[in-house]
Amino acid sequence: MAIDFVLKRTTTSEPNLGIPWRQKGRLQDLDFADDIVMLDETQEGLQSLTSKLELNARKIGLKISSEKTKVMNVDNQRGQTTSLNIKVNDSSVQTVDHFTYLGSIVRNDCDIETDIACRIGKAASVFRRMRSIWSSNAINTEMKVRLHKSIVVPTAIYASETWKSTAKTKKMLNVFHQKCLRRILKITWRDRVTNDEVLRRTRTRPLSDSIVERRLRLAGHILRLPDIRPSKTAIKWIPQEGKRKRGRPKRTWRSTVIDDLSQVNITWQGAEAAAADRTGWRKVAAQCAYGHRRN
Repeated sequence: MAIDFVLKRTTTSEPNLGIPWRQKGRLQDLDFADDIVMLDETQEGLQSLTSKLELNARKIGLKISSEKTKVMNVDNQRGQTTSLNIKVNDSSVQTVDHFTYLGSIVRNDCDIETDIACRIGKAASVFRRMRSIWSSNAINTEMKVRLHKSIVVPTAIYASETWKSTAKTKKMLNVFHQKCLRRILKITWRDRVTNDEVLRRTRTRPLSDSIVERRLRLAGHILRLPDIRPSKTAIKWIPQEGKRKRGRPKRTWRSTVIDDLSQVNITWQGAEAAAADRTGWRKVAAQCAYGHRRN
């Protein structure tokens, strides 16, 4: 309640700041508990929002940590970090090309490979700490696979429903999954066992299939929301300003969902009507995941 009070006073005092959003509206902040992101198109506007946030927070005894605060310019240019002069408590805020927000890594070029590599690294660490279980002869294979699915896999695919999909990211996730399963089954490359056979023995499926289903379930949940909800606006939002650089358009979350739905011949326009049936949409999500595996 305190954070909502501070943000409301901050944003209402600067109604013209933020990024274009929902017709004539502006999107100025994203927040979850005390994790806050302020948004604007200019450095001056961002400094004004930050200063107002700092002022209103101080009135109720809250203080922004300049050491934990970061500033990032989203410019879609890989490897380039534009330095911004934003101050909090008279201290300059560090300019970064990525930061962690709600457990996920957000990059200024909108790439997700860094986040996926981080998730795989954390899952691999969990898997290594459980090596005594994988090598134990007192625990049967079925129980080991269940432990892997309930502990290691959730760590690897945390927030995966928000990821866009590329051939490279699919391979990264599926390779990690196969390595873990082969370690559990005590299979080496000398045994010449195929990936499909490993999945059959463990009664599992590729991680990319699970992510397709999770992504579509999230899409269905958002499509069922009223149009006024921010997440419903975000899923349909198309920026009107700026100029796209030359070359093939970057793959986005929405284009990934459109590709997922094409497996069952559902268009983006028809997705909202299909998602209204919650039970039917679950079947659509499962069919799309199976369709990706076949292709």
